[in-house]
Amino acid sequence: MPLNTHITSYIQTHKYDNYFNYDLAVDWAIMLLENGLETPNLLMLASFGPPIESREISPYIAAVLKDMGLQLLEGDEALSVILRYYSTEIILNNSLRNNLGRLHKLAMEKDLPPDLMPFYLLYYAWDDLDYGIDFTGYYPGATLENIESLLKKEAFEWLDRN
Repeated sequence: MPLNTHITSYIQTHKYDNYFNYDLAVDWAIMLLENGLETPNLLMLASFGPPIESREISPYIAAVLKDMGLQLLEGDEALSVILRYYSTEIILNNSLRNNLGRLHKLAMEKDLPPDLMPFYLLYYAWDDLDYGIDFTGYYPGATLENIESLLKKEAFEWLDRN
């Protein structure tokens, strides 16, 4: 599998993730080209620019994955990859609030499975803290000064368990 395997794996879930950002697929295609992989489908995928329509770009993503010997992921396998992607992005300090929001939405959609509960609670704790509430019952001990480190800790722990 090429560079940034967590991104490549996540690209394989693009049809399963309701919140998939198709700009990422274009950036991924450009990264692959810069690293020496070149196919007609990859060149086409890399040529897309905003605004990107999922209907238009989706066939090219599937074609590039096929060119690479990879397939689209669905069901529990896709969900696991999606959760791993958002957790990894949090650990890498990329768009913490956005990725926390995605984990929160997935927790809600999946009826709050226990392993996603910390993200659900941190989401609301962060909102409380942003609104000036000094003490949040959602995640005791959370403050504006430590909420990011608590989020990263929970992401590390989730990855260790999964």
